[in-house]
Amino acid sequence: MDGVVYRGEDPVQGSSEAIERMREAGRSIRFLTNNATRTREEYSEKLSRMGIPTRPDEVLTSGVATAIYISRTMKKGRVYAIGSASLGIELAREGLELVEWKRAEVVVVSLDRQFSYQKLYDAMRAVRNGCPLVSTNKDPTMPDEDGAVPGAGAIASAVEVASGVSSTLVGKPSTIVLSVAERTWGLERNATLIVGDRLDTDIAAGNSFGWRPILVLSGSTPESELERELPALLRPSAAYRNLYQFSSAEL
Repeated sequence: MDGVVYRGEDPVQGSSEAIERMREAGRSIRFLTNNATRTREEYSEKLSRMGIPTRPDEVLTSGVATAIYISRTMKKGRVYAIGSASLGIELAREGLELVEWKRAEVVVVSLDRQFSYQKLYDAMRAVRNGCPLVSTNKDPTMPDEDGAVPGAGAIASAVEVASGVSSTLVGKPSTIVLSVAERTWGLERNATLIVGDRLDTDIAAGNSFGWRPILVLSGSTPESELERELPALLRPSAAYRNLYQFSSAEL
């Protein structure tokens, strides 16, 4: 969503019209984001305010996917989390208990605008005491109205460096979040397109998982990136100026 549908609180020009056009043509639209700072309800409200009526069950965040991964795959129950209050809500919905670092069974790192040295210290101690480290995503930056701001990857890197442990990544380009999306929404692998603005997350994830990857140039990737020789994993099947141009070409 960031850089594709909107930048911060500003819609990308034509995005609401593009989504309406695709829905009218019978396309099933779902919203998948690496940004775990909001709940599904908060994202659906944000999209609806922008003229894109959206139900919470049409949204999946890396935070929701992380909660599902920890509870169902890792079989853990107690979490020390660095992240927003909304991330905590999504973790709790999956039956996970938010605890201080001494009681944690796993450490989760996400975007936290109140990140502090104390949180870094506590996460480091928990991981060094044996807790697995999980990142909702590792985007180094994220687009906003004025350009870019530090992303969850900047915080995850700090914890990894301090603890000496690499985290398990749930969000794109990991296929964990795509696997959760596929099961949650009943998607067909060869009939699904992923439209994103980052080569190293959206496009790489689509290529790895077998979803057709479409790049839009309304977010983090400049057009000049397409002029150089890209590894196969980072090559989109097509690139468009924005979501509106994509909808015009694909329908």
